[in-house]
Amino acid sequence: MDVTLTPEEVFHGAVTGVRRRMAALEKHYKDKQKSSQPAWNIDLNGAIGEIAFAKITKQYWSPNIDTFKDPDVGEIQVRSTSWLNGGLFVRHADSSRYWYALMVGGPYRWKYIGGIFGDQAKAKLHRNKEDDAWLVKQQYLTYETGFLEDQGP
Repeated sequence: MDVTLTPEEVFHGAVTGVRRRMAALEKHYKDKQKSSQPAWNIDLNGAIGEIAFAKITKQYWSPNIDTFKDPDVGEIQVRSTSWLNGGLFVRHADSSRYWYALMVGGPYRWKYIGGIFGDQAKAKLHRNKEDDAWLVKQQYLTYETGFLEDQGP
């Protein structure tokens, strides 16, 4: 399912991403994700992707800072990537009980690819030793729509 964000929505996500990055810098958090993208990009895309998912599901999005273990939208953890074929990362500290949704795109155009429960994501098949995490490729994600309201024609 595709969604287009307004300039205001992108702005609010970008501001939240900057606030998250600043909080991480101030607390001297170590970046856990090995990526060719700067951490700033990851934080901005993450927050904007959360807004996109909230818009698709017609749920409230809160611009939270330092709430790593709490769900991002409703009871769902949202992962975002600007890589069209990018996968969904799950780490050791991530809860096994939540649904993890993958949003691809940015900053204005996003697509909900699908998701997976944390316990399924942490299967040996998805182990990514390079990042000491699990990377679930898009082909293994389920296009769950039970939480999506009827979007009409």
